[in-house]
Parts: sequence; C-alpha cells; structure tokens
Amino acid sequence: MTPLTQWRGFPALKDPRLPVACILFCYLVLGMTVLGFNRNPMQVAVTVSTAVVLELLFHRLLVGGPPLFPFSALITGMGLSILINYAHGYVLAAIPPLFAIGSKYLITLRGRHVYNPAMFGVVACLLLTNGMISDSPAYQWGGSYAIAAFIVTLALFFFVLRINRMVLILSFLGFYSITLLVRAYLTRWHMPMETWLIGAVTNPTLYLFVFFMITDPQTSPGTRKGQVFVAFAIALIDFVLHLKESLSTFFYAAFLVTTLRYVWFQGQALRQDWRAPAAGLATALRNLGGKLRFIGRRWLILGGTGGLMWLGAHSMAAMDPVWQADFRLAEIP
Repeated sequence: MTPLTQWRGFPALKDPRLPVACILFCYLVLGMTVLGFNRNPMQVAVTVSTAVVLELLFHRLLVGGPPLFPFSALITGMGLSILINYAHGYVLAAIPPLFAIGSKYLITLRGRHVYNPAMFGVVACLLLTNGMISDSPAYQWGGSYAIAAFIVTLALFFFVLRINRMVLILSFLGFYSITLLVRAYLTRWHMPMETWLIGAVTNPTLYLFVFFMITDPQTSPGTRKGQVFVAFAIALIDFVLHLKESLSTFFYAAFLVTTLRYVWFQGQALRQDWRAPAAGLATALRNLGGKLRFIGRRWLILGGTGGLMWLGAHSMAAMDPVWQADFRLAEIP
C-alpha cells in the first residue's frame, strides 16, 4: 500500500488548491443551509464522489504509474455542485462530472489537459442534455451584495494572490466592464443602465467564473501578453453572444477561446514536425502512430464508460413514477 503522501498530486501546505477547496466547501455549506441552493447533501455527494472515482479510474487505466490523489477532482466536483442545476433526483448528478473528468484525459496537449474540467462539464451539459441540466440561477445566492463581496474577498486573499494570474483577472474585468457599458447604452430605452450594473455586481457566477475558472493555472496562459489576449477574446465573444442571448455566455465564450487556442497550438506542433529533417520526421511519424493508438484506447475506455453511464441515467430516469395531474387546462377565448 502506497502512503498517501507519495501519491501523485497530494497537496502540500502551500498548494493553492487547499484554500480553493475550503472556499468551495464553505459556499456549499452556506448554500444548503442559509442561501437558496437547490441541492441537498446527497446530491452533492453523488457529484463529488463520481468525480473522484472517475479520476482514479481513468488515471489508472490511461496513465498508470503511482496512484493519483484525486484532490483536483474533489474541487471539480464541488464546483460543479455550485454551478449546475437539474431536476430533483440523484441520477443526473453523475453526468456533469463524467464530462468534466473525461475531458482531462480525452483532450490533451503535450500531456496536459486543455479545458478547465468544470467549464467543460458545464458547457457539455448545456449543449448535450437537452435542457435536463442547466447552469445554476443567480437567485440561488440571494442577490445580496454581501455575498458578492464575500466571494471576491475570499478569492483575492486565499487564491488569486498565490498564482500569477492577476493580469488575466484585471484585464477581463476591465474589458468586461467596457462591453457591459456598451450593452447598457444599446438597451437604454428598454432597461435602465443601473439594472445592468447592479446585475453584474451582484452576480456571484461572474466572480466564480473569473477567480476560479479562467485562472486555472493548468489551462490559462502564463505570460502577461497571453493573459491580456485571452481576457480580451473572452470579453469580446461574450459581448457578441449577448447580442443573441443572455444566458451562460461566460461559459460559451471561454470554451470557444480555449478551443481556438487548442487548434492554434496543435497547428504549430504539426508545422514543426513537418519542418523537421528526414530522420526527425521518421521519428515523428513513429511517435504519431503511438499517439494514435493511445488516443484510440482513450476513446474506447472513455466512450464506453460514458455510454454506460449515459444509458443508465436515461434508463433510470425513465423508471421514475409518472404522476397524473389532478387539474386540467382550459382554453380561454
């Protein structure tokens, strides 16, 4: 039995993930006791435990080596429990972590995952579950200024100051403020500008998105120039999406920007391989064959696991009792 301290990813005392986990745990406790979270402890436990088990399983099957301490999966599960909304029950609680953890092993670049797992889980649920799973409404936080200030303060003092992403945060908040003012001006005859501003200030989802999602050190750029560019791109795409809809635009914008960055870096890697000398090219082709076999194995394992969970979720949902309403609707001319 390997001691826990020798597991890969075991958090040290200075690990920035420790305060993140504590903050998210506090949010969940407050949400289920004081605020209006539409969740109970069992649903949260299903989401978190599914993320942890899948992390252990996929790492064992696809990576191997020393066992992985699933602390990041624990954080992802808690984040999804805050950001995701679904009907009462326990079946759908297992679907978001499947998307989130699966993306870490299915879509990689130079051995690292590309998408923030929680962001990928939210976007996949919004696009693929036909409305059964949505992002959490803002009113679950009570609409209080105190909650918004609470989130910002905790994020700044316990998480953000420990990672080199302050440029990304300030840039995004600046660009987003500009686009917000433009939207408020364009709709000034339909909605007071104060409504836009107050809605943004009291929207905890915005702060969670800024401080805990796009600042993920594993999936965000490390250079200042890259952080400014990513912040501008997310704010711009969010503004464009707001011209057509107003829900979940944060997540869609970040997903699109991450996808474009992934395509760009993959193209750069392919161009470098083709420019290599003949001997290097032959080696690159052999490596490519090994990568394709590994990718096929990943798709087989992840696709099989996802298919079984997906079919099981739909089958169990279909087994729920059908309730007959004791009223009827009558058309009024």
